[in-house]
Amino acid sequence: MNRDRSHMPSRRMFLRGAGGAALAIPFLSSLLPRSATAAPDGVTRRLIAIKSYSTQNMVDWYPTLAGNGYELRTGNGADGTTALTEAIAGTPYRQAPLSDFAGEGISPVLDTAFNPYHDRMNLIRGLDFLPDTNHNDGGMLGNFAGSESDAGSSLTHVPTIDQVLAYSDRFYEGSPIVRSLHLAPGGTNTCSFTNSGIAGGAVEQVQGHLDPLTAFNALFNAPGVMPPGDDGGELAPNPNVKLVDRIYTDYVRRREHPRLSGADKELLERHLSFLSELQDNLGGGAGVPCTFPDEPGSYGDQYDLDVMNMGQVYSLMVDVMVAGIICDHTRVVTLDVRKALSDGRGNAFAGYFHGADGPSAWHGDAHAWGSPEADFNLQRLNNWIAHDIFLRIMERLDVPEGNGSTYLDNSLVYWGNELGFNHLNYSVPAVTAGGAGGCIQTGNYLDYIEWDSQLYFSQNNGAVIRGIPHNQFLVSAMQAMGLEPGDYEMNGQPGYGATETIGKDDNAFATDYNFAAIGDPLPGYLTT
Repeated sequence: MNRDRSHMPSRRMFLRGAGGAALAIPFLSSLLPRSATAAPDGVTRRLIAIKSYSTQNMVDWYPTLAGNGYELRTGNGADGTTALTEAIAGTPYRQAPLSDFAGEGISPVLDTAFNPYHDRMNLIRGLDFLPDTNHNDGGMLGNFAGSESDAGSSLTHVPTIDQVLAYSDRFYEGSPIVRSLHLAPGGTNTCSFTNSGIAGGAVEQVQGHLDPLTAFNALFNAPGVMPPGDDGGELAPNPNVKLVDRIYTDYVRRREHPRLSGADKELLERHLSFLSELQDNLGGGAGVPCTFPDEPGSYGDQYDLDVMNMGQVYSLMVDVMVAGIICDHTRVVTLDVRKALSDGRGNAFAGYFHGADGPSAWHGDAHAWGSPEADFNLQRLNNWIAHDIFLRIMERLDVPEGNGSTYLDNSLVYWGNELGFNHLNYSVPAVTAGGAGGCIQTGNYLDYIEWDSQLYFSQNNGAVIRGIPHNQFLVSAMQAMGLEPGDYEMNGQPGYGATETIGKDDNAFATDYNFAAIGDPLPGYLTT
């Protein structure tokens, strides 16, 4: 297998790398803090979280390539997926470049349409929810309370990580037009829970927009919001600013610091000159301007399963959301996908995740183990989410933000799920896109299942073997967005989310995780 990933960098790749490293304020030893903190780098980051529901056929998500140096998994938990060979340094986990699977596509869900984005995606296997949650709303973002299980009903509600970000002064330097946008065709309950930024305040489930028109009005028809160039247009921030200008405030703060040494001051001035010269020589780096989209029509509550209307509603939701991000009217978005369509192969149909058993029952198909028709339906539903929502968001964010980066490069787009397979919360599928301004290592398939450990349960489409606590993904996401442990940890406990395996019998399920690492980011996921 060819493992050499080296090549001559293109201008685009050089700029992308420069934005994450060379363009940042240099390390100044004289200002080394007494307790380490992350230095602002002038990058505006966003979190977009997409949640799909019901249980999953695991083999639909992961590569089944045999060849190019890979073999199919055999022995413990064999499920016909590709066995990875490259270790994540210092861990029992494995990784592989997504580009290794470009020939036939990563998987049935993530097919060859995603090949152009392999270098900016991550496929993650082995994320385990620690409590026994069963069906749940907020688990993938950190609130495991309130699920259908007895364990879930006994847990304390906490804000989901999107709301931790939405009310963080470190994430939002000012007051945004919309702190967080929540899109929820099919039902107003969302995967988001909030205490409105009030420490110790009551945590309530956020209600989402059913209709693209109400989402549009929140972003673009709020009182005082004017299109760029109109009177009051300053409320629609123009993202086309030079990177030098974006970090100037941080530069001034450091330049005036009483502990700044003469040598570091000279270094700082020299670096600022370098930034300005680089910016001018490479053509300025203007990005796509803020443009208000056309006002969409109203689709009402949209609870029906009309194929054409559903497709239009989701498309408009995505387009309105992306416009809001480009105009910097919001930086946090959640999208709950309770309904899904086929991907166009065969007869189009619509599915509701927890509808009555029958042709439109996504939930019913997920439990019809071994039924070729049900398996195909579920694969088609997930493939539609992959193409018409996840890929659509990537494509629309993949436009210049300036300085050689795109809005996708500076975002974290996270597609997560309610469950793994068979109502279990082991190896809950997750796909991410975007590098969060250079904070995330992209382009990898990361497998956190410890395949040599005990096999608890197995079917032809999944197995229960210990993976890694999903909490470590939550930590990774918040740190990639610029937060530090002190910004999100509660009651002196490391990490985020429920850390107990409450409701799980340790004779029947994996419970022996490395809890000493519960506050650490995922190995091999972040750049530092």
